[in-house]
Amino acid sequence: MQNYSPDPSAAPVLSERYEVIHRLREESWGEVWLARDRLLGAEVGLKVLPREAPEWTAAQDYYNQEALQALRLRHPKILGLFHLERTAACLFLVQEAFGGESLLTQFSRQQRFSLPQALNLLEQLSQALAFAHQRGVVHQALNPLNLLVQGEEVRLANFAFPREDDVQMHTLELKAYDAAEVIYGDPPTAASNVFSLGVLAFRLVAGSLPYALTFDEPFPYRVETLPADLDEVPLSLQNLLLRCLAVDPEERFPDATVFLSQLRQAQELKPGDRQPEDYQAWEPQKAGAVWKSRAARAGALMARVWQWSQPLAHKVKGAAVRAGGAFLASPRRQLWGLGLAGLILLLLWVGFRMNRPTPFPEAVKFAAVALAPPPATTGGGPPLRETAEPPATPAPPAAAAAPPEAAKPKEERYLVVAGSYASQKQAQTLLQKLKRDNFKARIVSRTAAGKTQYLVQIGPVTGNMAAEDLAKRLKSQEKITPKIVKMTTKTKPAKPAPDTVSLRSRQ
Repeated sequence: MQNYSPDPSAAPVLSERYEVIHRLREESWGEVWLARDRLLGAEVGLKVLPREAPEWTAAQDYYNQEALQALRLRHPKILGLFHLERTAACLFLVQEAFGGESLLTQFSRQQRFSLPQALNLLEQLSQALAFAHQRGVVHQALNPLNLLVQGEEVRLANFAFPREDDVQMHTLELKAYDAAEVIYGDPPTAASNVFSLGVLAFRLVAGSLPYALTFDEPFPYRVETLPADLDEVPLSLQNLLLRCLAVDPEERFPDATVFLSQLRQAQELKPGDRQPEDYQAWEPQKAGAVWKSRAARAGALMARVWQWSQPLAHKVKGAAVRAGGAFLASPRRQLWGLGLAGLILLLLWVGFRMNRPTPFPEAVKFAAVALAPPPATTGGGPPLRETAEPPATPAPPAAAAAPPEAAKPKEERYLVVAGSYASQKQAQTLLQKLKRDNFKARIVSRTAAGKTQYLVQIGPVTGNMAAEDLAKRLKSQEKITPKIVKMTTKTKPAKPAPDTVSLRSRQ
């Protein structure tokens, strides 16, 4: 859509009150200008729609809805909107004079944000969206174009304006923030906003969209595959974002309020907390502070529950005494009670037997593997070395033995890691998919700092060329980017280093 805007030199004053100063930014369905309110002597923002604009008829409804919703959305992280005015030449919204630029513009300059920056932006955006959802307001186009940023300040804007469909290049990228049901024609819901929030969070933390864009198909992305750069997301956030990106709206968080609560719980964050720059070494708050806070909240909750339950407890006690007296006075009731208790115990035993966990059919046994200090590797993944000593081979006769320098070098062996997950269920899903496609894969668990990570790996294979060919097959067939890990064999068993972390398969 072509944006129309007032020319400050041609029409410097709107409604005989607002002196237009300069343009702030370009937005959907109009442009925003900085102006001075003559009556109040303060600066304001004006989002203007000229009457000659071709979208005048449709856009009027959006401007009216935006003004109505603004009456319910007074929040420091939502762009303030004061009122709607109409003149013979145009229609315009008078709003907060926020001079920030869209997050989409920042993405064009800065591909990736540090983890503290990303979490700060995500926290503020989630607060604004949760406030709107609690009041029954759903954003019609939650994407980086409608998220304004100035320094560390954030404003969520344009709740009532839908995403425009035009031929500009960035339209395809913005379409990737729409949930599948919205692309198919359903109106946006709170769950649809959660999907958009998940894409935004992934873009902020990982530096890329979760799914590759499809330029020649009606649907902009394929959600049946796992996000390509999931390893770039901290383990504590992976499950959170994967739930936001679920295809079925029923499997996502119902609204941004639940998402915000889960975000703070997953990262042990409070509003305003800052984390170290290196997200690979990022850790939650100290355990002592966390437990003190939790103990205080639990104590207050138990006090309220105790106070509330006192009257009910007296009633239950009286009813129990009366029922117990009647029960003891009647042998027939005693027999019925014993029979009912036996039936309940039998049902509990049957339920326990039916729900006993079964071992994984896919898991296989193999030698323990340990992490070594990182040498140069081909794919940048965790370097591995075998801890089991290789089988001994008989020594050749002395006469036929060749000098050590003439011995033929042994070919190197490699592992191809297809994915790493914090959830065993996710790793099992990828394993089954790879096996259906005739890849001989297995699951390996790795425990470090009390956290378990599940690796889906293929191999070992002999030779760097074979490993690279296997990685290319995975990338072309499965749309994932694997890591190639070089293995080194120890000739003598030795004590593992203090920083060595063992890997073992699930039994």
